[in-house]
Amino acid sequence: MLCTHNIIMKPMSNTNSPKFIQIPVAQVSAEDLILQLSDERLQQQQIIDGMANTLAMQKELIQQLKDEIARLKGQKPKPDIKPSKL
Repeated sequence: MLCTHNIIMKPMSNTNSPKFIQIPVAQVSAEDLILQLSDERLQQQQIIDGMANTLAMQKELIQQLKDEIARLKGQKPKPDIKPSKL
């Protein structure tokens, strides 16, 4: 099954023209579109996972730095409280 897709482009400057023009993009099979979207989703999920890992490492580093600052000020660092197993 082939699908024809149109993209709505920028407004025309001439007031007598229709507000938007449509340009045909391509005729692509639905299967190809599904494969492309699933590949893009996998790539995006990998990026999100990498960003989540980076965020977790940064949070840990920030807490270590806060603890070091507290120690240098003569204060106690934040206690390491484990979550409840209930």
